[in-house]
Parts: sequence; structure tokens; C-alpha cells
Amino acid sequence: MKKPLLLIAGAIAFIATIFFSPLIFLWLTLLGLWLFYLMFRGAIYRLNHGKTELEALIEAQDQKYNTKFSTNKLGFGTFSTGYICFDAENKKILLIKSKDNIKIVDYQYMKSWQLHYTEVSKNGVLSHRDVHFQFSTTDINNPTVRIGVPSKRFGEDWNNRLDIIFG
Repeated sequence: MKKPLLLIAGAIAFIATIFFSPLIFLWLTLLGLWLFYLMFRGAIYRLNHGKTELEALIEAQDQKYNTKFSTNKLGFGTFSTGYICFDAENKKILLIKSKDNIKIVDYQYMKSWQLHYTEVSKNGVLSHRDVHFQFSTTDINNPTVRIGVPSKRFGEDWNNRLDIIFG
């Protein structure tokens, strides 16, 4: 009498394992996707929050000096590395080092620029660190301006844009 009960219990356990195992995997997968979504949404919010603050600062300068930096959206950088923005119509440059260090200058302020980076080879993989532009200016008190960029490729693209802007 014990053998049939064990067989029935074993069969029920086997069927339950086959039936519930994919569901458990599905629920764990859905839970993982939900957590990933929440983390991704938080990261996007943090990125947009910083951009919004920078855009508000640029718009305030536009209103104050009757420029068009915010409408052109032609600029690069961050609060931590410095920000540069161009108004092609008025031939002006907006330099932001921090919230309190903002300067608007003419195109003639910039004499030249160079893209700088450090090549690092690790385990046969070449990467670029400390990628930034170094601008030479006509200001005796501030002869160079350094603006960081996220990658060498981004810097090369902006190098070509700067040729067009100042060309």
C-alpha cells in the first residue's frame, strides 16, 4: 500500500515541478526586468535633471544678452568639465565653467584649439582617457580654456564642426 502512495506523490511532485518550474523562471525574469526598468528610469532622470539645469542656465543667458544659444543647441560639455555653446547668427560663444563662472565672448576670442587625449593600452585593448579640447584665447588673464568631451570619436566630430564654425 505504501508503494502506490509514493508513486502517486512522486508523480504529483514531478508534474508540479514541470508545471511550476517555467512559471517560477518567468516570474523571476519579469521581476528582474522590472528592477532593470526602475534602475534605467532613475539613471535617465538623473541625466535629464542635470541637462535641465544646464539648459535653464543657457536660456537665462539668452534672455539676458539677446542671444540664441538655446535654440541652436550647438554645444558640448558638462558642468563638471566645462561647457561651450555657439550662437552662429550673432557670432558669440558661451563658456560655462560653473553656475557662477559664465562668460559670453565673440568668435575672435578663440585663436585656436586642439583635441587632447591619453592613449592607454591594457590587455591589448586601446582606450582613450582624459579626452578634452584645449582652446587658446586672446585673453591675457585666461589664455587657455579646457573643455572635456566623452570620447575621442565625439572630439573628432566636434573638431570638424569647429572647423566649420570658425572657418
